[in-house]
Amino acid sequence: MEKKRCVLGLDFGTTKVACVLVDLEEGSLLDSASVDTNAYTRCKNPLYYEQDTGRVQGALTEVISRCMKRFEGEIFSIGITGQMHGVVGLDERGNPVTNLVTWQDERGNEPGKNGRTLLEEMEQRGGKRAIATGYGIVTLYDWIVRKRLRDISKVCTIPDYFGMRMTGQKQPVIDDTMADSTGAFDPWERAWDHGYISDLGLDAGVLPDVVPPSTVLGQVRDEDIRTLLTGSRPPVSVSIGDNQASYIGSVRDYADTILVNIGTASQVSYLADGSPSTDGGPSVDGYDVVVRPFVDGRRLVSGNSLSGGCSYARLRGFFEETGRELFGVTDFSGLWERMEALASEQEDSGGLELNPLYWGKRSDPAARGFIQGLNYKNFTPSNLIYTTLEGIVNILMEMVDGRTIEEKRSLVGSGNALRKNKTLRKVTQHIFRKKLLVPLYEEEAAIGAAINSAVACGLVKSFSDAGSMIRYI
Repeated sequence: MEKKRCVLGLDFGTTKVACVLVDLEEGSLLDSASVDTNAYTRCKNPLYYEQDTGRVQGALTEVISRCMKRFEGEIFSIGITGQMHGVVGLDERGNPVTNLVTWQDERGNEPGKNGRTLLEEMEQRGGKRAIATGYGIVTLYDWIVRKRLRDISKVCTIPDYFGMRMTGQKQPVIDDTMADSTGAFDPWERAWDHGYISDLGLDAGVLPDVVPPSTVLGQVRDEDIRTLLTGSRPPVSVSIGDNQASYIGSVRDYADTILVNIGTASQVSYLADGSPSTDGGPSVDGYDVVVRPFVDGRRLVSGNSLSGGCSYARLRGFFEETGRELFGVTDFSGLWERMEALASEQEDSGGLELNPLYWGKRSDPAARGFIQGLNYKNFTPSNLIYTTLEGIVNILMEMVDGRTIEEKRSLVGSGNALRKNKTLRKVTQHIFRKKLLVPLYEEEAAIGAAINSAVACGLVKSFSDAGSMIRYI
C-alpha cells in the first residue's frame, strides 16, 4: 500500500484535545480523534477557572497515539491551534509554575481591598480598553500586581506552551493571532502595547516574543512525541488562534463568506475589507465584535457571544430540574433527542422571543437575557426550545451589519452544537437568509491548523490553493 503524505493538526480546546491527519495529495481527512482532558482543577474561589497542564499533556499523548495507530505514511508538518485568551505562567526553563487560567475565568470581576473590581482597577491605571475577564493580561495583572508572584518568568497560551515543548525550546513565542487575544497587543503595529503594559505596572519582558502567523518553530524534539510519530521529526508551525483556524478549516472562499460557529459559545466571522479605520463597518465595537489579525497580513472581523450550545444545555437543565422537582423523574436519557424532535415540528416560535444572555456580554458582563411575547397559546416546551435556538443565532446576526450580510454570498456553519442539531441549522439559514453550507469534516479548527502548517512549510503554495481542500456536505 502506498504511504500517505500528511499534515497533522492539533486543537487544544477548552475540554478536549483533537487531532486530525490531512492528506496533502487528495486534500482529504484521513483520520481524526479527540480526547477529553478532564483538566479542570478545584479552586477555592468560584470565580476561578483553571486547568492542570499535566492532564492536557496526557490527552495530547493519547490523541496522537490514537491517530497514528491507524496511519501508514509520513507526517510532513504539524500545525497547532487552541483556546485563546487564557495563559499559563512559566519559569525560566519553560516549566509551568501555575495552572492554565482559561478564557472562562472570572477573576476580573473580583473586588479588591479598595472595593473596585480587578477590571476597574486596570481601567483606572491603563485607561479604558476592550478587554474582558479571562483575557491573559487580566490574569497576568492579578498574578504580578495583586498577588505579587515572583517566580513567573514568562506567560503564554496553552497551544504555544505545547509548541515550545514539542520543539524542545525553553522560551515560548507567539503569533499575532494569539497575541491579540491576550488584550495587550497592538494589531496595527503588530507588537505588544508597551505603553499600556507599563501603565499597569507590568514588564513586557514576561510576554513571549511575537512572530508572524505561519512561522515555523522548528522540528519535533520531544522524545515522547517522536516515538508516537515513529521516530520522524516533522517541522512544527507556531500556533494560530482557534477562531482564525476554524475559518481556514471551514471556508473555501475567504472574501465572500460569513462563518457561523456554534459550539459551547459562538462566533460569527468574515474577512475584513478596507483600511484599519473602516474594517468591518459599523458593527465593530471593539468588545463583542473585534477586528483580529489573520493570515497573509489580512484581518478577520469576529463577533463573539458567550451564548451558544451552553444556552441550549441550560434549557435542558431546566427541563431536568422540572422533572426531578415536580415529578420525581431521575432518568433523562433521550432528552436531547426529544428536545430536537419537538423543535423540528415547529415552523416558528409562535411569537415567543427569548434572548439567552445568561452570562452577559464581553462589553457588559451585567447584561442579562429576557423572554417576551408570552401568551396562553405559545407558552409551550416546543416553542421554548425553538425560540432558544433563534435567540442564539439572533445574537450572532446582530453582530454583522446589514451591508455585509447582503454582500457576502456564502454562509458556512461549523461547531458541534450546529452540526448535531438539524433545527439549529434550519434556524441559522432562515435568520441569515442564505443557504447554509456545512463542512464535510468535523474538527474544523484542527484542520485549519493543519492547513496553516502546510502553507508555512511550503507544502501548499497558498491559502487560496488550500481552500480547494474544503468540501461541504
